[in-house]
Amino acid sequence: MLKGLFVWTLYLASNLLSASAFPADGAGSIAHVLKKRDSSSKDSKKKPSYAPYYTDCPSDNIVESVSSGSIPAAERSYLSTHKSVADPAMKQYFINAGLPGINADDLVGSKGPVVGIAISGGGFRSMLTGAGALSAMDSRHNNHTVLTGLLQAASYVTGVDGGAWLLGSMAVNNFSTVNHLKEKIWRLQRDILFPKSIILYNADFYKDLVTETAEKKAAGFDISLSDYFGRVLSRPFVDPKWGAPNVSFSSIESQEWYADAEFPYPIVMATTKKPDTQLNRLNDTIIEISPSAFGTFDHGVRAFVPTEYIGTTLDNGKSDNGSCVANYDNFGLIMAIASTQFNGLMRNFNDSSTKNGRVLQDYLKGNFTEANQDIEPIPNPFKGLSSAANADGLSDSDSLYLADASESQNLGIWPLIQKGRDVDVIIAVDNSANTEYLWPDGSALVATYERALAEKDKEDSNVKGFPYIPSQESFVNLHYNDRPVFFGCDGRNTTYGNHTVTRNTPPLVVYLPNVPYIYYTNISTERLYYTEDQEKQLLTNGLIGATYNNNTYFGQCVACAVIKRTLERQNMTASPQCQECYARFCWSGVQDNTESDTTYLYDPKLAL
Repeated sequence: MLKGLFVWTLYLASNLLSASAFPADGAGSIAHVLKKRDSSSKDSKKKPSYAPYYTDCPSDNIVESVSSGSIPAAERSYLSTHKSVADPAMKQYFINAGLPGINADDLVGSKGPVVGIAISGGGFRSMLTGAGALSAMDSRHNNHTVLTGLLQAASYVTGVDGGAWLLGSMAVNNFSTVNHLKEKIWRLQRDILFPKSIILYNADFYKDLVTETAEKKAAGFDISLSDYFGRVLSRPFVDPKWGAPNVSFSSIESQEWYADAEFPYPIVMATTKKPDTQLNRLNDTIIEISPSAFGTFDHGVRAFVPTEYIGTTLDNGKSDNGSCVANYDNFGLIMAIASTQFNGLMRNFNDSSTKNGRVLQDYLKGNFTEANQDIEPIPNPFKGLSSAANADGLSDSDSLYLADASESQNLGIWPLIQKGRDVDVIIAVDNSANTEYLWPDGSALVATYERALAEKDKEDSNVKGFPYIPSQESFVNLHYNDRPVFFGCDGRNTTYGNHTVTRNTPPLVVYLPNVPYIYYTNISTERLYYTEDQEKQLLTNGLIGATYNNNTYFGQCVACAVIKRTLERQNMTASPQCQECYARFCWSGVQDNTESDTTYLYDPKLAL
């Protein structure tokens, strides 16, 4: 079935990723705005400052406490506006799917499905493969796929690590298409730590990194390896000249797409990890970062602070002097916080070809230890909150120690199973590198499943449960990691128990693992450059993986997965075609826990 569509899909993918599919001038992106400012401003030679600064707090208490089963006010407002986009997009998505016997009008609106999309960690490998998957769901492309419109119909999109890089670079550039990002924004052909082809230019780059971070330190704020790596990441994602030192993550709120809520609500995921400790993935505190809100639902904390004011020293939600910190949430820093596992590469940076390079490498080695290089400390916004008393000392600490969420859960599913978000189905794009040859083995889903089980009987838990998930051994032995699989198809058979299906029922998960359909995409997570051909191959393979080679039948089956909880809530019988889809793609519960070298040494061949 897959091979028969191969040539046509390559044609489709090449058109999706061609220059003709996006605006040539890039208007609306941050890079475009910076370019205009650079050429027109009288102070065009004066670089903006990376330093945070003080401003008046908007209110006496800036921490929003969220009741169980609710969500932050800014998120609620965004989703209310987004509904006017999502409902028509969802209806059109169902029409395009062509499911027989289905009335699209019955499946949208207040009773309709809520969709979340999760892009895993995995550095640039995940960013590019995930980008191919998102492009397959984006209705802005000239050539449609079997998933076209699902991006616009979704309510949430989350990213971990490299998935956060994808989400962040789209969001900060006015939610540009993947095509536009590839052709006009991303610069991956050279190692991002050595971005210039001429040694002298790299020397200037290293000098800029030192100067920019020094501005923050001179303003009275501590700096870390994440500050340096964040300045590095800003160049290929936003502004190659200056790295957008004054572009904050919260500034995305002022962009047109965000004001009009045209796309899913974006959430970058991080976690907490105390210095000199091993992360406990069953008890860490998952941190959510959106352009509007920074906070957590975990351990009964349920508290959020406006993202634009992170970096402010607070006690019980209040600043001691009425001043709040702004510009601490630099876009690059947030991207680096989401990927602190790369801080080791930053610390071990080695370029002795220039004096500036030697100065930088000596400073990084001399001032930052290897022991806690994967941690980013920031002023703790939860200090003094009574709700944080049971969160492993979170209410007592002056600092909040953030780390890459991939150390805990490599798929950003945790935010999508919180009560109040009402997510019915999650499209999980897994580009993890779990096996010897860097392929996913389901560990990302298993980690979330095990954490959900651990939360099951906690009174302060805000999680609504999760589908049952097989072991990593079963994923490999039974080939659940080399094809799409649906988990949680029966809403009455989840960790939530045998209850009537409601909005609090755990979601169905459409699992889309990284599979070598046309290219071996198992490239090291630590790889910091990609050739132009590799970029195209990963994007195309990601598109093919998300659509199962643009197979019409599979597209209809995904639509059946999207409506499953809606049908269950309304006691509606699934159509014969959907029942056939469930029989084919839903996990049957079969496991094979046999451990062998073959499991870890899983090494698939090209599927097409």
